[in-house]
Amino acid sequence: MDVISIYVAEAHASDLWHLNKGLDDSVCYKAPKTLDERTKICSDFVKRYNFPTENLYVDLMDDNVQRAYYASNERIVIVKDKKVEVDLGPGPWYYNPSVAREHLMDIIKKSH
Repeated sequence: MDVISIYVAEAHASDLWHLNKGLDDSVCYKAPKTLDERTKICSDFVKRYNFPTENLYVDLMDDNVQRAYYASNERIVIVKDKKVEVDLGPGPWYYNPSVAREHLMDIIKKSH
């Protein structure tokens, strides 16, 4: 099983959203206009949260992944044999690694 993370469009784009005044300004960025800018923001995220970089990708500027999976802000999707088996729904409301783990265990049991 491969687990990947894909950094998509900036969730706290200060030039696109009216952000809460209580939000830490250090996590707010202008929406990137180039892949280099998006990659830099992703790098900042990795450093801030000590996020693992193995199997971490950055969505291209055409936002193909974000549009395909409605990945807004975070989302867990389980794909098996190029078919979506489980889609927990858009985050942060439905972002639940424990539920994803249960689904993965069921998938593994059924495949044996």
